[in-house]
Amino acid sequence: MRRPSLRLPALTLALAAVLPALPVFHPTPPPPAPPAPATTVAEAPTAGLRAAPTDPPDDTPSVMSASEPPALADSAGADARDPDRIASLAFDSFMRRYWDPKLRFFYARSDHSNAGRNHIRPGEGHYSDFWWEAQLWDLVIDEAERTRSTEAIAMVHRVYDGFVAQFPDFGSDYNDDRGWWALASTRAFELTHNRRYLHRAEQLLDGILGQRDGTYGGGIWWRRSVRDQKNVATNAPAVETAIRLCRMTGDQRYCDAAGSLFGWLDRSIRDGDRILDHIEGPGDGRLVDWQFTYNYGTYLGAATHLYRLTGDEKYRDKAIQAGEKAIAVLAPDGILHPEGRGDAGGFRGIFVRNLAFAARQLHRQDFLDFLGRNADAAWAARQEDGLIGESWTSRATGVIESLTAQSGVAVIQAAADADRRTP
Repeated sequence: MRRPSLRLPALTLALAAVLPALPVFHPTPPPPAPPAPATTVAEAPTAGLRAAPTDPPDDTPSVMSASEPPALADSAGADARDPDRIASLAFDSFMRRYWDPKLRFFYARSDHSNAGRNHIRPGEGHYSDFWWEAQLWDLVIDEAERTRSTEAIAMVHRVYDGFVAQFPDFGSDYNDDRGWWALASTRAFELTHNRRYLHRAEQLLDGILGQRDGTYGGGIWWRRSVRDQKNVATNAPAVETAIRLCRMTGDQRYCDAAGSLFGWLDRSIRDGDRILDHIEGPGDGRLVDWQFTYNYGTYLGAATHLYRLTGDEKYRDKAIQAGEKAIAVLAPDGILHPEGRGDAGGFRGIFVRNLAFAARQLHRQDFLDFLGRNADAAWAARQEDGLIGESWTSRATGVIESLTAQSGVAVIQAAADADRRTP
């Protein structure tokens, strides 16, 4: 992922105290069939992880109707108050505008205009790029998890097949780009039990973990060709993926890696209750304080998975603190503010997906209420064609990028799913 253009100041900070070591976890061999909903776990450099005697309960999505989504015109009247109905309308509007069934790829813009050709965008620049497509695949998986419809699950396979046709080796210089595909692949495996997704997640994460070293005390480099920074966007999703793979495969090395990465992340890219963006520069490096929703989201997601695995309250506290801080800083009036176009347009989608997971696992009604308010606002701000733009408080006009539009659909999906599975 290319970093967005920012006007935010950089902040040099001292590194925090080392996170206490975690207890040892010895995963049991995996059962013949894939396990129920996956989880994520964190780490310590010299110790593995141990599951709590009884994991906090998991929530399995309800099986919904497999009927086709309703037409946008049906959003008026009583159905407009049904979260599931609205989620289907929002998703259907998104797919009608952005999905190309011939190429099996998403367009980058709502008018299908040229977004600029680069080596990670197929064709002549009209389509989504490498990491955007991973986020749009996540959105399709959201829909499939929520509805369990035959068509939605088939679409999960179509998006993946379309991407593989363009990028058969999943090659990218950016480790976070690869990481989003690895994390989404664990979700696809969980949903479909198709082992190609499990194998893909393992292959991608193994390569990403090979990009670790001791610079700045640990962590994975953002890029492969130029080792210039280590960031939350690379390391926190890697923790989530590693924990999920550890639970899915019983492979201890994934738990060890997850624990080590979370320990480094927690002590190295935080300033009190603020989750920063990255560390860069010579020597011990300097911390850069860019406040983005996706950094809080992936951090709290990793901490929640750790709590769910170990039952250790300190991870619960870390997740709650991160969620509360993100809302206070990035949604001071109760609605998440726009973070920019391009890559930044997708950050809120990542945040709300993780916040919904934390709300269910940690029994936080305040997080669920927050998601509901933002879903209502985003839907009210839609264009006549159902697309949602940068602002969730005013109606969008003009061309809307697909990554930006998916964030609006993601919060509606998260709120509808969370509404069905309240704590």
